[in-house]
Amino acid sequence: MIPQFKSTQKPSLNKKEFKILDQAVQKPPRQSGIKTGRWSGKSVAAYIKKVFGKTVHPHTARRYLRRLGFVLKRPHKKFTKAKEKDQRAFAMALERLEQSRPTKSVTVWIDEGHIWQDGLLRRMWCPKAKEACVDSLSPGKKKLSFYVAVVRPVGKIITLQVKKFHQQNTARFLKKIRTCLPGYHIDAVWDNAPYHQGSIIKEIQKETNIQVHHLPSYSPNMNAAEQWIRWAKETLSYNICWETLKALIRSFNGFVASMVQRTSEILSRCVSYTFGFNCC
Repeated sequence: MIPQFKSTQKPSLNKKEFKILDQAVQKPPRQSGIKTGRWSGKSVAAYIKKVFGKTVHPHTARRYLRRLGFVLKRPHKKFTKAKEKDQRAFAMALERLEQSRPTKSVTVWIDEGHIWQDGLLRRMWCPKAKEACVDSLSPGKKKLSFYVAVVRPVGKIITLQVKKFHQQNTARFLKKIRTCLPGYHIDAVWDNAPYHQGSIIKEIQKETNIQVHHLPSYSPNMNAAEQWIRWAKETLSYNICWETLKALIRSFNGFVASMVQRTSEILSRCVSYTFGFNCC
């Protein structure tokens, strides 16, 4: 027999107060007069004390959040300057491009990224009684900078390591893309960075016969190459500090080389996020 225990403790808030709390926690705490950036057990307890005059423990306040259907999630930036009209138009144009794709034609998503020698700290599993620590050699601002191109629907990755991003290096990368894709019609998609514009870039576009499409402003998630950069950081940067920059570069080169055997994974992970727009 398995005993079933039920708590006899009644919640400190009534139904009406729970409804008010539900409405409050769906907005930033500062809009409710709580001077903090996010809701937590402490901030919810402070709100309950301020509005209802009742004292609850932060653990109890967290249970209230779960009871209201809230869970902890890592947020992503929502770029409020982005124009939905422009994003929708781009998504529809992209859909038309993909549907009318001729043979020997590809869409190349281009972006730039950095991977720092020092680690990016992320949540990790560790014994409950131990502190979560990641060793760091304090390498300062040492980093690996690179261009990356995700080639769809081929499932190919092209990279170029550089010290800085500028028009000359962008031109070098476009030449490398053309060399890696001989005989293909290439539609390139990238953002509006200054090193994606200018007379040098226009000349190299004509020379390589690459048709360039610019993403809408403030829409990084619409770039499929952004997903590959996140993948690379997840593999090479999360919770690890490299002994030397050379060691990081060797591992990066190995990661890029492994892409040859991971075509299906590239196509499934490196996808343009079109915000659920109906692009038919």
